[in-house]
Amino acid sequence: MWNQTGGFSQGFYFNAASARSIPDGIYSLSSIRNTSRVLDVSGASVQKTSGYYTIKALHSGLLLAISGSNAPNGAGIIQWEDNGTPSTRWRIYQRTDATYAIVSAETGRCLDIGDAGTGLFVWNQTGGPSQGFSFSAASARSVPDGIYTISPIKNTLRVLDVSGASVQNGAPIGLWTPNGNVAQKFQIVYDSQNDYYTIKALHSGLLLAVAGSNAQNGAGIIQWEDNGTLSTRWKIYQRTDAAYAIVSVETGRCLDIGDAGTGLFVWDQTGGLSQGFLPNTLVAANVISVNHSRTLNDMLAYQMTNPYIQESSQIVVQYLDPFQLLGKPGGFFSFARLSGTTGVSGSQLSAFIASTSSGRSGTLSNTGDFFVQAAARYNINEVYLLSHAILESGWGTSDLARGYYYDGTTPIEGTRYPAGVYYNYFGIGAYDSSPLSGGRSMAIKNGWNSPQAAIEGAAKWIATNYIYRASFPQETLYDMRWDSGYSDFYPMRSTHQYATSLTWASSIGALMEQNYNYVGRYSPSLYFKIPVYRYS
Repeated sequence: MWNQTGGFSQGFYFNAASARSIPDGIYSLSSIRNTSRVLDVSGASVQKTSGYYTIKALHSGLLLAISGSNAPNGAGIIQWEDNGTPSTRWRIYQRTDATYAIVSAETGRCLDIGDAGTGLFVWNQTGGPSQGFSFSAASARSVPDGIYTISPIKNTLRVLDVSGASVQNGAPIGLWTPNGNVAQKFQIVYDSQNDYYTIKALHSGLLLAVAGSNAQNGAGIIQWEDNGTLSTRWKIYQRTDAAYAIVSVETGRCLDIGDAGTGLFVWDQTGGLSQGFLPNTLVAANVISVNHSRTLNDMLAYQMTNPYIQESSQIVVQYLDPFQLLGKPGGFFSFARLSGTTGVSGSQLSAFIASTSSGRSGTLSNTGDFFVQAAARYNINEVYLLSHAILESGWGTSDLARGYYYDGTTPIEGTRYPAGVYYNYFGIGAYDSSPLSGGRSMAIKNGWNSPQAAIEGAAKWIATNYIYRASFPQETLYDMRWDSGYSDFYPMRSTHQYATSLTWASSIGALMEQNYNYVGRYSPSLYFKIPVYRYS
């Protein structure tokens, strides 16, 4: 017994076999005679030291057992592999005082903490308080939902990687040098109802799975569609060395990279270095899949009617297909929902601008506070807002960004406006047919006569016309580029697209990722919305 710590050495799993008195689940066990103590595996050991229910130590996968065979009164309690003998099986009965007796199936003796209330052994049943236990439900949740790369502690220069960035069922998952590709990013999601995790490859939407049914030691790891079977479900436990064990729910075997540190398969739990992994947080986030009624081919046909698209359909589909776009630099952030701020400060944004010579020399210099204020006012992502301005204005060095002096006498569409210098950082109104004059006219008509006014005005314009658009809101860069929601409802190409460049969304997405990396944080409030087109 030990003081309550909340550690995994104090978590136990019950599988009912007969005489069921408590539901299967994760529990900590405390004696009613000494409620300040709970059952604890000494040192969280995973070494062998010397039904009914089985009581499994979460951190090791070993079972609560009596030390020795046909053990007499006073025999100690240890953890042991599941060898199928009654020494690892227990009956659990509720007593009249609402506590529980835990009785060895082998000897009929009860778990007991003794008169001092500090031991743990078996003893003939007495019904006394030293043999009464209570169960406190605990959760096996050890990793927050989010987007991760996963690296083994035995070979930290490698991460889990879907071979060839394949999007096919059955593609092998192994280890590879980190390269930033989305095929090395996994979404880990906890199912609280069933106490297990799914681990989804972001680029394909397929789940980490054990190859084959009832897989034995050495079975490989693949990606597979979510078919609801336990081969795609995992337990994740934190070990005493701070690494995590990733355990197949179907087989009870651990993810393992082997002695050479280059493989990836499942193996019986050993607690060794080859079974320790580190989920490296990229984004604590939710990824939402949005199903569309149109096929990808339908969407491609609509887009190819755009007279401004000069590229072939083979090129266009690389940026229209969400899963191909995810594999490109900046592709992941093309699907970030742009509503809501993420807590990056104005000084951090100004520092990012100053990290390049163009940023230092352009009119965006020291404007971080303006972006934060505008983002807060219109409830949009401040890192997106700056990244968009950087792309459209060349870090504040473009002709529109450097400012245009308007004399106040030349009418614009029949109206004269106050004289002054006007700025446009977002290319608003800069249509392909007349980008310079169109962008200047938009700035003058909207009164963008200072960098702050230009940033504030553009934030309002983008929020109103795109992110919070009344019908078919365009919440992501991908949506702003393609307006897929409109085309899903109406079988035609939407003309409400912010830009014509195929790389527009991923280019801003890449700047967002650079910006977040520069300030050294990702916000837990980020959500990602990825469209899934209907199969033809």
